[in-house]
Amino acid sequence: MQLISSIVGLIIVATMSATATPNPAVGPTAALAGLLNINDFQGFGLNLVDNGPSPPSEGTAVFVFPGSFSNAVNQEWSLIPQGSNTYRIANGLDSSLFLSYPAAAFGGNAYGAELIVSSKFPATFALQTISASANTVRIVEVGSGRALTSWKAVPGMSGAPAILAQIDPSLQTQQSWKIVAAPLA
Repeated sequence: MQLISSIVGLIIVATMSATATPNPAVGPTAALAGLLNINDFQGFGLNLVDNGPSPPSEGTAVFVFPGSFSNAVNQEWSLIPQGSNTYRIANGLDSSLFLSYPAAAFGGNAYGAELIVSSKFPATFALQTISASANTVRIVEVGSGRALTSWKAVPGMSGAPAILAQIDPSLQTQQSWKIVAAPLA
């Protein structure tokens, strides 16, 4: 009887191991620890603008930029847990700068707002799974219910704006984000 119980236990463990998915579902898991790239439907990474003579600071713009720069620290982000599946999103270049929008400073409307970083008025975001197998999520600003939305790049543009917009089925592609571990430099 004890031998049968041991064999059954081994079969259960082996079955669970064989059916485990190699890509863990997106959510509040250890897979989201460390520096991450947040990529849009075009493969462009969420990018903190860093092309001036001084480093990015309060109010610096955030847009999407080609993924070929994914090992650049300004395209690296970390998720700072705030509660059940809610996060502040800190930039790898300066971890005191969090993803936000201009009207967050006075509790204003987020609709159509372009993204910035802020240490004083960080926004809090929820991750809504779109496809667990593809680690794809919708990133929703909790206070407004608006989703992070990427514009389609047009010929001649090296990047595209990223804004907060109403959740809309017609925008699902533009509101889908893949969160992956940032490449090691």
